[in-house]
Amino acid sequence: MHRALLIHEILCMIVDFVHDNSWVFNPTLAALARTCKAFKEPALDTLWFELDDLSPLARCLPRDSWKGARHPSSSYEEIYSFTRPLTETEWCTLQGYARRIRVLELGYWPHRTFDETGIRVLCNPPTTDPLFPNIQVITWCHTTRERLSFLRTLPGLKTTCLTITDWDTDWGTGELATLATLTTRCPEMKTVQLPELGSIQLNNGISGILCGWVNLTDVSCDVIDEPTLLHLGSLRSLTSLSFVLERHYALGRSTLPFVDMFTSLSSLTVTTTRMDDIRRLMLRLHVQLKSLTVVVNHGPEQREVKPFLLTLGQSCNQDHLESVTISHRHPTLQTTCLPLTIDDFSPLAFFGNLKEIFIDTGCQIELDGSDILQLASAWPRLTTLSLNSQHGWRTDTGISPLDLLPLVRKCTGLGHLTVMLNTESFGTIPLDRPGGGFSAHSLRYLDVLDSQIEDGSVGPLAALLSDLFPKLRYINHWRGDATWHRRAGCIPALVAAR
Repeated sequence: MHRALLIHEILCMIVDFVHDNSWVFNPTLAALARTCKAFKEPALDTLWFELDDLSPLARCLPRDSWKGARHPSSSYEEIYSFTRPLTETEWCTLQGYARRIRVLELGYWPHRTFDETGIRVLCNPPTTDPLFPNIQVITWCHTTRERLSFLRTLPGLKTTCLTITDWDTDWGTGELATLATLTTRCPEMKTVQLPELGSIQLNNGISGILCGWVNLTDVSCDVIDEPTLLHLGSLRSLTSLSFVLERHYALGRSTLPFVDMFTSLSSLTVTTTRMDDIRRLMLRLHVQLKSLTVVVNHGPEQREVKPFLLTLGQSCNQDHLESVTISHRHPTLQTTCLPLTIDDFSPLAFFGNLKEIFIDTGCQIELDGSDILQLASAWPRLTTLSLNSQHGWRTDTGISPLDLLPLVRKCTGLGHLTVMLNTESFGTIPLDRPGGGFSAHSLRYLDVLDSQIEDGSVGPLAALLSDLFPKLRYINHWRGDATWHRRAGCIPALVAAR
């Protein structure tokens, strides 16, 4: 064997290369582990690093100790079970492989799983040492009460990330007690992602559990109360927070400012019923956010948008904010409120480093080319501009195709654009190149929403867009108008001809 293979770092590089250049099922790594003792440990560590079910543990044991059978109600799901008590040697085999697992995702792919008896066996190994001592990341997708008890066995001192994707409606305080044990079993927890619980009592329990961790960096959860928010705000490690703001909690009514809190927070996502509740929360914050996402369950209305954006200027550092998203969870068309105009969007012009803007309120939008250019002049680093991607602008205004030229001159990195085009009186192909040879190679995606186009404008638009955006590959449209398909099909041919 070459002397270079005696260096552990080189062996790890070889194993990582084999892993990165193979399919999900990796026979090459298994062959490497059997080649020689030098390759065995790094190859097995990589092979067992991440699992999406525990059935490989059973298949490493003697064939008479386990069985696999098709689920009676599913032809693709296979249920594993133990056929007899495991011997001490077999438990040692299990532990030898289980200690290599770092990332475990259970329940997301239910094609292979243990039955309830098998889960209980794994929950009770004949040793005081944990069966999975090195697990760092756990993603839990099971919804049965019996399987949740397995969470008492899985995590340990090295676990830093926990994601629970679903919370069954039958779960209650008993399941919360299982989660509460994790605060002592996993004191170094950094990332916690929990689903919506739908119960104030359960939310109170989750709030108490979150207060038991002091090294959190990323938290995503349902409703939390004021003490929990204060605890999270005191953590210098917290960089990302997503939660539901409940107006019936004291959090929604309090006006006390958060002094010297959330000092490291860079990403904030808040979901609530009313935008005004989030506006009052933001008045209490003075943070250096890079990303802000606001999800309103119903609405918001036109009269709420500008006051909220003005509040951002008071609470967020104008040099740090790079991404703003405003959307609503239950889409409804706002047919009675006033449309959004340049006056409503103007507060965002104070944030000169914005890169991404996603706004979809359901309100109509009335912006023309000069309005868009005025806003874009404040965002030279803009890469994504999306306005009402789900509902369209639903007005007779819009941006003239020729207005796209000064827009991309101002925002040279713009790659994703979602606006309404007004193609009225755009029926002739310009004799000269409108951009004078200028091309924006960054734009790859254009969504024209509810724009309408006449047959006579197909050629001129294709010529213009192929000249200005030679790298444009995807054109989406809100109405599904076949004319846009024809215009999009012309662009690659015209680009090739140029």
